[in-house]
Amino acid sequence: MTNRSNCVAAAMMLCLATSLHAAESTHVGEVVNGVGRAASPNFYGRWMYDQDYIDNLAKDPNPKMQAAKKVVVQFEADTGKAVADGTMNKTIDAMLEHYLIADYVQHDPNIPQGRKGLADWFKAGGMHEGSGITSPPAPISLSADPSNGLVTMILEMEPQATASDPTKKYPGHLISVFRVKDGKLTEHYSQSTRGTYYCRIGCGPKADAKH
Repeated sequence: MTNRSNCVAAAMMLCLATSLHAAESTHVGEVVNGVGRAASPNFYGRWMYDQDYIDNLAKDPNPKMQAAKKVVVQFEADTGKAVADGTMNKTIDAMLEHYLIADYVQHDPNIPQGRKGLADWFKAGGMHEGSGITSPPAPISLSADPSNGLVTMILEMEPQATASDPTKKYPGHLISVFRVKDGKLTEHYSQSTRGTYYCRIGCGPKADAKH
């Protein structure tokens, strides 16, 4: 084999290795029987970049409901990317204009009403304020009701140690419900109560006393 052939072969092997590494680093989750789960230790920090995971999680035999579920899970992924990339303040206004109606109804008492209210909350760092968690929660299950356009989503949070046993970590879970109409998010409910949000009600040392 000539030197030129050796160089070409080496370049092809390098390209293949790079492609495989990229695919491996992107694929961090898997969906089994409609429920998502980690397929990599990087799941909680990288799930929002795994488009196959996102698409598989949104699958539904009803095309209309699949479209509604895709809007919800893609919205979670895009806001998650903005958190991970540190681009929230630059991108959130356009992102919410794409996904939400202007008079978006918010039933979580910790978040202001409307699209602008949600944008201001994101810009103020509301997703992680007081939670002690660094990665956006990962959607692991979605169900849609064709009668009312509601999409119920279960999200899993990065495992945290508990005060009772700091040697063990447990994932927290939360429920978030969106109403989808004509491809837009119009309304949101969550399990939060005033003064609690995300991890503060489900995991970590502060939550131990509530279990």
